[in-house]
Amino acid sequence: MLPADKIRAIWGDGGIVVGTARPIRHAKWTAKHAPGYCVSGRWPFASGSSHASWFAGECVVYDGDTPRLDAAGERVTRMVFVPRAEVTLYDTWHTSGLRGTVSHDFSIDGAFVPAARGLQVLATPPQHPWAPYRAPALVFANHGSHALGIARSAVDEVRAIVAAKSGYGSPNRMREQPRVQAQIAEATALVESARVYLCATVAALWAALEAGEADPALLRARTRLATSYAASVSRRAVELACSGVGTAAIFTQNALERRRSDIEAALTHVMVGPLTYEADGRVELGLPAQFPFF
Repeated sequence: MLPADKIRAIWGDGGIVVGTARPIRHAKWTAKHAPGYCVSGRWPFASGSSHASWFAGECVVYDGDTPRLDAAGERVTRMVFVPRAEVTLYDTWHTSGLRGTVSHDFSIDGAFVPAARGLQVLATPPQHPWAPYRAPALVFANHGSHALGIARSAVDEVRAIVAAKSGYGSPNRMREQPRVQAQIAEATALVESARVYLCATVAALWAALEAGEADPALLRARTRLATSYAASVSRRAVELACSGVGTAAIFTQNALERRRSDIEAALTHVMVGPLTYEADGRVELGLPAQFPFF
């Protein structure tokens, strides 16, 4: 969605971009030295900030002190890209889970961003026909695959624990207990079925876009549905896995405790939350989604 020269400047040397698609700060139009924006503001949730070379922040565009409006009377927004050297990071990511994402706040203070080094989310047309550029639902599918990875890891951790640990009041390994066997079986079925559903919907949407289908709205919605479902099911699978081993799941030195904390943190993301189910239900009933990136 950016011009080729800007893409090469940002990603051409292995650049990593993080940021926030949330228009909560200002980009003032200026043509004093060259056409562009003077950007200031602070954004949360810059996942991957520890190793990012560029930061993206979505802004409301201002002409002077007045927000710019489009033909429909809506505020015009701009996602701008700023190099790390022009960004200040804040050590804010102190959470119960997903600590390794380092999703700190960041701020930009009066940086000049050339007009071409930005885009309007959901408005700027893609300059490349690749499917994810035409259907943001494909981009957000990583939330589902990430959650499934956490759940699968939790199940694997439990397999190792019950193979080595004896059950309470019994000399036998915990894997001999029918309760544990049933919990592992159910957790495995949840993870594998959600994985198959997510992969199938992503593949169907991708194929439709590659075949030239103009607006596969239902497939886009079902990809978002499969993503949120994968995240929800993963939480249930982790709960089953943890309940199977009792106190072994609560010690911080145990990877299983981290899986539980990580999946709970992952499920707080709005893009896999209850609003996505409501939006898909609207589409299933022939109504507009009324939720972004569907």
